[in-house]
Amino acid sequence: MIGPARRRAATAPAQLAAAAAALIAAHYVVERHQIGAVLVDADGRHHHGLHVEATIGRASLCAEPVALANAVLAGAPPAVLIAAVRHPKPTETGGPRLVPPCGLCREILLDHAPDIHVVLAGSDGPTAVPLADLLPHKYVGTKWARNHTPTTLHQEGTTMDSGIPEPDFRTAEVDDVADRVIPDEHFTLSTEDARDTYLADRRVLDAKQLAHNRYRTNPRALVDHLREHLDLTGTEELLDLGCGNGFVLEHLRPHLADGRIVGLDIAPGILAAAAARLRGVATDCTWVQGSADDLSRFDTDSFDRVMANYMMHYVPDIARALAETRRVLRPDGRFLLTTDNVRSLVEMYDVHFTALRAMGAPEGLFEASPKGRVSLDNGGVVLAEHFDTVELHTWQDQLRFAEAEPFLDFYAGHNYMCAASLNDPDLDEAFFTELRNRVRALVQAAITERGHFAVTKFTGAFVCS
Repeated sequence: MIGPARRRAATAPAQLAAAAAALIAAHYVVERHQIGAVLVDADGRHHHGLHVEATIGRASLCAEPVALANAVLAGAPPAVLIAAVRHPKPTETGGPRLVPPCGLCREILLDHAPDIHVVLAGSDGPTAVPLADLLPHKYVGTKWARNHTPTTLHQEGTTMDSGIPEPDFRTAEVDDVADRVIPDEHFTLSTEDARDTYLADRRVLDAKQLAHNRYRTNPRALVDHLREHLDLTGTEELLDLGCGNGFVLEHLRPHLADGRIVGLDIAPGILAAAAARLRGVATDCTWVQGSADDLSRFDTDSFDRVMANYMMHYVPDIARALAETRRVLRPDGRFLLTTDNVRSLVEMYDVHFTALRAMGAPEGLFEASPKGRVSLDNGGVVLAEHFDTVELHTWQDQLRFAEAEPFLDFYAGHNYMCAASLNDPDLDEAFFTELRNRVRALVQAAITERGHFAVTKFTGAFVCS
């Protein structure tokens, strides 16, 4: 029989912290749920708990005892490890933070699990300490002031090379729109549609990449964020899953001058565009048509770096793709998966759904991006099943359009928020002409009122090893 210490060691503190961060990110509600806790029992199973706050008086329930109660209801063996993460309020800057249990929670947890450990923020990252060791120590709160960026669990609130903090575009107004607009259901697009329609050629990606470069307000480009967290020395062998038109690889290639690049994509047209983009470079480049959930052509421990940028939601079998990625990644390698927060591009959702409602569009069109399959909100939990360490590094930007037409090109580059990806014969050219005209009017009204139309992007990279 495996003892509690071995089971506890099997769940890395950083892994559990990432799971707790993903839990509260998915369920955060202002003045309702601000802390999420994940408890591990002696069998290695996870049990979740949410902080519950009331608006009258001082009533509230901590997340840790809720997780404990859920474990008891499930008939679980004694708890061995717990992590709790606090989500920032809209008025606070910074990302999610590990929090220690309060004094009352310490006593409750120890009554039920005397050997339990708790995950705390250490100088080298999340670390597990015996909860009993905290009893003599005073509870220290984790609130931070407005406009102060703390050191956070996932290294959010980073600074640019100039030392200036990264811009933070999250506001109460953006959160209110997201709460009102973004649905829980999301589109599921088939691999065939992605290959034969959405990504049949490079035009869709070109439109989005042009907009991100031309209209961004974050001085640091997203590709710089990716390069930083790939931590390249110039000699690595890198596999790019869903390499697209090679836009990212073109910018990374100078940092792999003596390395090797393998680009894999399901769409032959867009793969040819990537090969053309990097034709003639001295770095060894190989282009492979295939799906990310079948890497059988590559040997185990083949690559120092693997990256998957905004593509994992297209993969039919995500679990298999991640297992295969772990297999081909060398023991000291690094996997980078980028995706969006489900609240990203909320202003575009708003004008899109407003126009659809005015048109009496079918209910099936009122769904969110398929990136909800693997987003910043649930990606930590998904990745923790396959990797020992999962760290989230967020990045924000806001695109600002002073004219409606460039935004409409960006909107079309998203296939009209996937409406044009469905191959529905009822959604003909006349339908999309009317949709585009209605959205144009909404965007132009915002430009007239504010001087620009803003689209806020909440994205980031999971760094896994």
